[in-house]
Order: sequence, then structure tokens, then C-alpha cells
Amino acid sequence: MTIPMTPIDELRLVPALPEHAELWHAWRGEDASRRHNPLTLVTPEELTARLARCGADLSQHGPDEYRWMVAQGETLIGTVSLKDPNWVMGHGEVAYQLGARWHGRGLGPRSVALLIAR
Repeated sequence: MTIPMTPIDELRLVPALPEHAELWHAWRGEDASRRHNPLTLVTPEELTARLARCGADLSQHGPDEYRWMVAQGETLIGTVSLKDPNWVMGHGEVAYQLGARWHGRGLGPRSVALLIAR
């Protein structure tokens, strides 16, 4: 079976908000996420607090984590982040996580490309 590719212009990044914590928690709990990226177990409440501290405006050099939700049309399909940015040296940790339903379509790298283009 061939999975159709999604053009990058059909994806967009929206600021991650505390109300996205339940959805993010569900993605983190999926078998594929746990198998490929062993994550610390956290509660939805802990993720809510974490999202409240995240930034989304890269011109504001304050937060240690910037996070966006990846949207395909009106559907949130994952998250992409920049953690521990060093603005002087120009580096940080970039990561993404998609719901298992959207794996295998090239959407993760496309999401990271959207972040880098910011």
C-alpha cells in the first residue's frame, strides 16, 4: 500500500498551549512512541504545566523550551520543539513526535523543516 505524501504547505505549526496536554499525553503513551523514544512517564497535569512555560516566539530569548503543535488542515497530528537553545552559539535540541496514525508519511521531517524556516 502506498501512503500519499503530504505537501509541506499543507502542514503548519501552531503554538502549543496547555489545553493540548491531553492530546500530547496520548501520543506519548502510544506503543510506537514508547518503543522508539523512551519517555519519562508524566501526567497530563505535568504536561499542562510544562506547556504553560513553553515559548513559541523565537524572537523572545527567555524560555528553555519552545513548542508547537503540528497541524494538518484542522487536525493536530503531533508536536515539534526546540529545547535548550543557545542563542550565542546557534544550537539547540530539535525534536518532533507524531501520533502513530501519521507515521510513515514524511511528516516529521517536514515539521522540522517548518520549524527551521522560522
